Amino acid sequence: MIYDGISLMVVIQRVMSGLNSYSLVAVPLFLLAGSIMQGEIIDRLLRLSEALIGRIPGALAHVNIVVSMFFAGLTGSSVADTAAIGGVLIPAMIKKGYSKNFSVAVTAASSTIGVIIPPSILMLIYAAHAQVSVGAMFLGGAIPGILIGLGQMVLVILMDKKYHFPKGDKKYTFVGKVKAIYEALPALFVPIIIIGGIILGIFTATESAAVAVVYAIIILIFFKRLSKANDFIILIKNAIVNIGPTLFCITGATIFAYLLAYYRLPDYVIDVALKLNLNYVSALLFVFVLYAILGTFMSGVPAIITFMPIIQAIGHAGGVHPIHLGVVACVTMAVGLITPPYGICLLLACKLANISVMSGFKSIIIFIIFFIIIVVFCIIFPDIILWLPSLIIPNFS
Repeated sequence: MIYDGISLMVVIQRVMSGLNSYSLVAVPLFLLAGSIMQGEIIDRLLRLSEALIGRIPGALAHVNIVVSMFFAGLTGSSVADTAAIGGVLIPAMIKKGYSKNFSVAVTAASSTIGVIIPPSILMLIYAAHAQVSVGAMFLGGAIPGILIGLGQMVLVILMDKKYHFPKGDKKYTFVGKVKAIYEALPALFVPIIIIGGIILGIFTATESAAVAVVYAIIILIFFKRLSKANDFIILIKNAIVNIGPTLFCITGATIFAYLLAYYRLPDYVIDVALKLNLNYVSALLFVFVLYAILGTFMSGVPAIITFMPIIQAIGHAGGVHPIHLGVVACVTMAVGLITPPYGICLLLACKLANISVMSGFKSIIIFIIFFIIIVVFCIIFPDIILWLPSLIIPNFS
């Protein structure tokens, strides 16, 4: 900017414009809600998952995946998923006889669902900057997220034939299963309230995040885990630790996105796309390859915001539906959470198990391949993403 004589006041202006968004207020609120719901909520979701899975081989690995799917509906953050669930289940899996490498792989891989199953902070940020429906983005990510979770469970079953994982040792009676479901119901209502409220027009995405915070506080008071004002202050401090870096990523990416537009890079991309005659599928595959590369060394938030003008230009050239484009971009960035050198979920899980990143990465490669196959299916078959929004949201097209 200095070299080309662009006023540095633009930096201040773009920082303010990047953060001065009503929709983005939902980001710190969702992070706060997730911070509040850790602890007792995790324990109840674990009991529910154990009750549902039973005593099948590899039960604890399946519990890891299922509880990640449930927890994704509370926080919208994969890093929070890895920290909260990994901190409990990685030591438990190792103690039961699972290898450290496999424990890390299944924990890190399942935590990626956190930014796919709604509510997703990454999809919220995409919707805010791309000016598309938050509710449609959330619904678009629901089926891919469930497919990824179920796919990982199938993968564990296939791997069990070779590695013979330990069986579950907790047996739940019918009454015990009903009790586990009953105890977890307050937490399971969170995504229903958030998504239902947005779709029915009761409140906006930002208001739904505020409702989630209030609901989370009520739950913790009900569970007698939040009885003092100091307890709530500690939870707020924990949320701030995650909020700060996220907002810095948004501001930095907003400035860089402005520069891309200033140098007319999207126009050049459109010219290239037109010359390549990109169709619907090839345009999405181009976006997939771009974000798969970016995800290896960039956080999802700045990558989405920075390169949004480019992928929108590619999507426009290929006639891609904006929601399909956004969900594919966000799901692809989730892969970057488990691929070095960035791979923050993989790094965190390896730290929790006290193993090297390369050891963890070797075990997680099979999960990454499975993940990529599902993303490609979502590209080839648009209805995997678009069916649910078109079914529920009025006038969706």
